[in-house]
Amino acid sequence: MKRKSLIYSLLVVLAVTFVICSCESSEVSPSPSLSPTPVTSTSPSLSKETELLGQILDSAREGRVWINEFVVGQSTIDQVESQWGKSDTNDEAGLGMYASFTGRKASFGYNKLNRLVFDSRSYDQSLQNLTLDIIVQSLGPSDSKTEIGTDDIYIYKVSPKNQLKFIIPKGTSKVDHISVFSEGSVLKEAEMQPVSKGNYFLSIEGKSNQLTQTAWAKMLDWRKTIVDFAKSHQGDLYINGADEKKVALTFDDGPDDQTTPAVLDILNTYKVKGSFFFIGKQVNPYMDVVKRVYDNGHLVLNHSFNHDDYTKLDANQIHADMKKTEDAIRAVIGKTPAIMRTPYGATNHKVLTAVKQEGVTVVLWSIDTLDWSQKESDNIVNNVISNVRNGDIILMHTSKKQTVNIEALPKIIEQLQKKGFSIVDLETLLGVHAYK
Repeated sequence: MKRKSLIYSLLVVLAVTFVICSCESSEVSPSPSLSPTPVTSTSPSLSKETELLGQILDSAREGRVWINEFVVGQSTIDQVESQWGKSDTNDEAGLGMYASFTGRKASFGYNKLNRLVFDSRSYDQSLQNLTLDIIVQSLGPSDSKTEIGTDDIYIYKVSPKNQLKFIIPKGTSKVDHISVFSEGSVLKEAEMQPVSKGNYFLSIEGKSNQLTQTAWAKMLDWRKTIVDFAKSHQGDLYINGADEKKVALTFDDGPDDQTTPAVLDILNTYKVKGSFFFIGKQVNPYMDVVKRVYDNGHLVLNHSFNHDDYTKLDANQIHADMKKTEDAIRAVIGKTPAIMRTPYGATNHKVLTAVKQEGVTVVLWSIDTLDWSQKESDNIVNNVISNVRNGDIILMHTSKKQTVNIEALPKIIEQLQKKGFSIVDLETLLGVHAYK
């Protein structure tokens, strides 16, 4: 009996020693990889909070704040509002804006210009069970700490682009809210200003083997005239962007149910943005296409209602035509375009004055693919790649007649990227607002 008691005592001693050693080993600092460290307490609530921190960390590495799907540096505030509805408040903060969604206990910081989300925040009540001690025990010490007003902010670098922040009010130990922040996605002040091109004006390039000599001569004359006109109306009329390795792909004469959706799919596949100049009378028949273009982060812009030559209309007719197009687009996407392309590029003092009075900027092009004249994919691709320069605005079309662009566009994108060009929308290229 004594022998059994002795054996039992030894087993108890060994068990206690094992527990003590386990507790001591759990106090080792976590590795820099930010893998959540198991907490040794047997408290069910503490285990739950540790699990929550693991979920928060995994989401942050993807650029998402816990419990929502929007990715900082990729999603736009327009995509958020498309899924969640209009924000409850929208306040200016520095160079950006912050939209709050009270029912969702969330807010988003985004750029005024390109509307890209750079900060995603969650105020979910369960976060307030987290304390600094639990965070440090699970994630290790923060990479840095800062203070804003009455808040202490503990910052973890979770990926090359993204930071995870825990905001804890001073005098407390509990989290108020968390933030996933993409610093590289915040537009700097210089990027918020309209592009000052100085003396950087491009000629309009692009040839077709299908035009008569007379038609070609008229086109060359128009090109020279409109470039000279743009030089004397900087900021109101654009032919090209700044001398930077960026270009914009623009598409006229849509929407339709064939070419426009196919072009949209191509742009999304290559993850590049396009600018679509839609004809107002075609918006209602293809509302779903217009909304899809907008929801995917591309620009929906004004190309008149009937595609009439504005130089042959009086000022009142121009105003009425623009308003009809704006109304049609706003009814679908909830926004009014602040950029338009005049039909045929026909623009003079009368036209520009009328357009300016509507608070709209005219944007034409510096490379014409002439896809309306020639139907060979190789010619269209060559018109772009053999002529491309910094700041080019490339003209293509997405009507049912231009199905050739479905074949040409992937080649154009691939070769532009191979040459090192960034493909951006007009708002980014020119530094002008796309919507009023």
